[in-house]
Amino acid sequence: MSSRGFDIDSISCMVCNGHVESNDDIFFTCDTTVAVWNLVRSWIGLPLPSFLSCKDWSHWFDSWHVSKDKKSRMYSIFAATCWTLLCFRNNITFNSHSMRKCDIFDFIRNVYFSWLKYRALLQQIITSLHQEFDMTDLGALNYFLGISATRSSTGLFLSQKKYACELFERANMANCNPSRTLVDTDSKLGPEGVAVQDPTLYRSLAEGLQHLTFTRPDL
Repeated sequence: MSSRGFDIDSISCMVCNGHVESNDDIFFTCDTTVAVWNLVRSWIGLPLPSFLSCKDWSHWFDSWHVSKDKKSRMYSIFAATCWTLLCFRNNITFNSHSMRKCDIFDFIRNVYFSWLKYRALLQQIITSLHQEFDMTDLGALNYFLGISATRSSTGLFLSQKKYACELFERANMANCNPSRTLVDTDSKLGPEGVAVQDPTLYRSLAEGLQHLTFTRPDL
C-alpha cells in the first residue's frame, strides 16, 4: 500500500515487526515464516533450499525433476503453507483474536490432508465413470461447446469470444463496421417477397446467437 501512495503508520512486517513487509517477506523471509518452513522440511523429509522470493521457488520447482504425482503433492504443500501464512498475517492485522503461531503448522497439515481427501474422492469418481462408460479423461476444462474456460486465482472465467468470431466469419461479417443494430430499418416486411436463399445458414446463425446467451445474456 505504501508503494501505491497510501499514507500508513508503518510498513514493517505485521508478524515479526522486523523486515519491511512484502510478499517475499510474508511467504519466505519473515522469522516466523522461516521457522514454519523448517517444520515443513522436517515433516516431508525433503531438504528444501532456503527461498528468498517467489521467483526462487518457481525456478527451483520448474527444475525439480520428479514424478508428476510427487510434484503435484509438493505444489499442494507449498500452496497450503503460503495460504496459511497469509491467513495468519491477516488475522493479526484485522482480527482481535488471531491464530496462534504454534497452530500454524497444524493448520497447514489439515489443509493439505483435506486436499488429499477430495483429490482421492475425485479419482474414485473418475474410475467409476471409466468402468461404466467408454470415455477419456481430457484433463482440466479448456474449451467445450464454444465456451472457453480460463483459470485464475479468483476463479473460473468463461468466454465465448472465439465462438462469436466464428459466427461473424460464417455470416461474412468479420470485417463489417460497428453498428448499433444489424437490422435493416428501411426494409418493409410482408407476406409476399423473396424467400431467404439459404434458410439453413439463417437458422444456424440464429441458433448460434442463442448459444451465445450462455455467457452473454444481454444479447
